[in-house]
Amino acid sequence: MAITKKSIVIGLDYGTTYTGVAYGDSTASFKDIQVITNWPGTYGNTATNEKVPSQLAYGEFPHDTYFYDWGTWGNLIPTQVKGVNRQYWTKLSLDKNDKRSRELRMLMALLSNDMRNLNLGDDDDDDDNEPPAYPGKDPKDIVTDYLTGVKDHVFRYLLQEFGTVLFNSCEIEVVVTVPAVWSDKAKDLTFQAVTKAGFVSSKERIKMVTEPEAAATYTLKTLKAGAGGDDIRVSDHFILCDAGGGTVDLLSYKVSSISPDFRVEEAAVGTGDKCGSTFIDRNFKKWFMAKIGEEAFKKIPEAKLGPGSRISREFENIKTAFHGSAIKAYIAIPNEAKVEDDESKGIEDGELLVTANDLMEMFDPCVDRTLELIDEQAAAVVATGNTVKFVFLVGGFGRSEYMYKRVEEYCKDRGFGVRRPPFPWSAVVRGAVARGLEPNGGGLVELRKCRLHYGTPVSQRFIRGQHQESDSYIDELTGEKYAKGQMRWLFNKGDPLPVTQPKRVAIECSVRFKVGESRTTGAQLAFCRDDDAPRRYMDDAVTSLCTVNADLSDVPLSKFQRARGRAGGQEYLIAEFRLELLVDNSTLKFFIMFDGEEYGSAIPKFEA
Repeated sequence: MAITKKSIVIGLDYGTTYTGVAYGDSTASFKDIQVITNWPGTYGNTATNEKVPSQLAYGEFPHDTYFYDWGTWGNLIPTQVKGVNRQYWTKLSLDKNDKRSRELRMLMALLSNDMRNLNLGDDDDDDDNEPPAYPGKDPKDIVTDYLTGVKDHVFRYLLQEFGTVLFNSCEIEVVVTVPAVWSDKAKDLTFQAVTKAGFVSSKERIKMVTEPEAAATYTLKTLKAGAGGDDIRVSDHFILCDAGGGTVDLLSYKVSSISPDFRVEEAAVGTGDKCGSTFIDRNFKKWFMAKIGEEAFKKIPEAKLGPGSRISREFENIKTAFHGSAIKAYIAIPNEAKVEDDESKGIEDGELLVTANDLMEMFDPCVDRTLELIDEQAAAVVATGNTVKFVFLVGGFGRSEYMYKRVEEYCKDRGFGVRRPPFPWSAVVRGAVARGLEPNGGGLVELRKCRLHYGTPVSQRFIRGQHQESDSYIDELTGEKYAKGQMRWLFNKGDPLPVTQPKRVAIECSVRFKVGESRTTGAQLAFCRDDDAPRRYMDDAVTSLCTVNADLSDVPLSKFQRARGRAGGQEYLIAEFRLELLVDNSTLKFFIMFDGEEYGSAIPKFEA
């Protein structure tokens, strides 16, 4: 991202549970990066913090500076008020394809406004538990509304900080963080929401970076500048674990240079999973329902179960304080449940006992999965003949002392060190600003690895024994036999992607148009997550990613070849051109090349 003489770089970490914003002007050093903490809030809500809840509410509210025609957001949402349609965890809905997993559907149902109708049966495998979207709003629109509130507050704050004249003369650059496991469609929807929220005047001023890379940037710059700087040497390998509310993302890096410039390169393909701290909340509500009984649970009003409720606040305090040692805490049971004392279940005087064993049952599925992910990254580093020196733990879930204790035990058994930098909760957003302030080509990360196989289905001349008969067809013009739907992989999972020399590959296209018809066509792009990519598009491991639409209307007719069908049939225009694909940081870019000339960018329509 090119920094102008007067620029302000805004880092935006839109998270599943909380959102953080940091900033720095183009003259700022790494140490000068500031995190916004004065979030607006109502009485009783935390309004001064490193982050603000990723929630909004539709309904009737007073109209003032922080309220909109559609409702309000963040700490301003009143608790236990009827008629409020609270929306949260909407970030997960942007990655709609992955949201179809039963575990994630259950999470959203448990934390939705319709908790009483939750079915916890293990054999449920349909979408009935998925909470309905707000009428007339798709997830992108809901996220846009929320980010509009965030943007308006941030801009008001920056106006006060810089002054009207200076602020209005600055260019705004925005660095948005996304999970390492995010689909390309989810990235595109996030990009659209940020653009529509009005953060920048031009789409070119938005940059995306993965959350673990942003966290690594902050962590390494902090470590290098601090007392532990001498602990990092060339060829050292480390794992960055960003444990957040919804996802846990991991990247492994190798230190490639320390002097004159500090540089790292990805040592393994990034991985992650949806096993963040919100799944602990899911486990708590399952436990709570099992303790008091489903019938009693369903009697509790929705407002007394959701975010901001007394139960939610009490459990959040218990969860944050849990270290893994003996603990006795209590959760007040709402009167509506009409539960009688039962010593065997820990119910006494309207309160429910929570023990260390109870909390470990809630934490361990998430922590165990995190340790599995760390182990997978460590194995990938070892497979290259190297060893892991450190595991860096950041993120909201990374602040948990119980999580840190379990990771520390894992690392000690394997000879790894474990570090947690200052401000682990805001490490991602601080790192986003640091990335935005880096000069082009001079950033911390100089080599990334492709996280998926990307390719396109093509037709090949039919070869018996190699192609399946069900894929065959006869070409109308030549009469030759071809096999359709054969994958040509353009990028392979694990391919090195140098930052200063982005890799650009081409899809060779040959398309026929009837004379006089629209000269618009499209190429299909697909991906595969498996280590070994299959040959056929119809393989279950191949997923359609997008259709890249190319409009050739501006190409002069003289550049097209002409041909007729057999026996003097229909006349066709034949276009032979290239769709070029560029993998740049966390985004895909497409270009149309016809007869050696570029005819603008092609537009992808994402499907997955």
